[in-house]
Amino acid sequence: MESTVAKIPIKIKIRRCRPSDMPQVREIEISSLKFVTPVSLLSRFYEITPEGFLVAEIHGKIVGYVIGNMQNGSEGHILAIAVDPKHRKQGIGTALIKAICKVLKKQGANKVRVELKLYNTGAKEFYSNLGFEESSIVKGYYRMRGYTEDALLMTKNLEHP
Repeated sequence: MESTVAKIPIKIKIRRCRPSDMPQVREIEISSLKFVTPVSLLSRFYEITPEGFLVAEIHGKIVGYVIGNMQNGSEGHILAIAVDPKHRKQGIGTALIKAICKVLKKQGANKVRVELKLYNTGAKEFYSNLGFEESSIVKGYYRMRGYTEDALLMTKNLEHP
């Protein structure tokens, strides 16, 4: 006889980032990404687009973030997203992308774009499942510390009522 364990749904709260959240955002950066964004740049993103810097919170602890802004008047751009490795595969990334798309749509975006490493199949599948489609390849998009890699540009049309 096989026993099943019921998954208890987690309550994810998505809200705007606050300056006091930066140390936790930084910790997620460090634990998630190979090339860490300097805290000065994260703070700058917050200063430029505070409404587009969202965090995911579970029981008062920040477990993920997303940064997005408007470009070209009607196009949203997802600049960064990361989820604490201990909290992945729980719908946090999906909740963050849906929330930032809602924010960008409210600001007038009819389309949103994101770049990801060309051979990052996990990210490609993640965005595809959220309705993003492959658009083009950007040669040499990622350039850090002597490292260069192409990016896959994916876009999603945002439906307006």
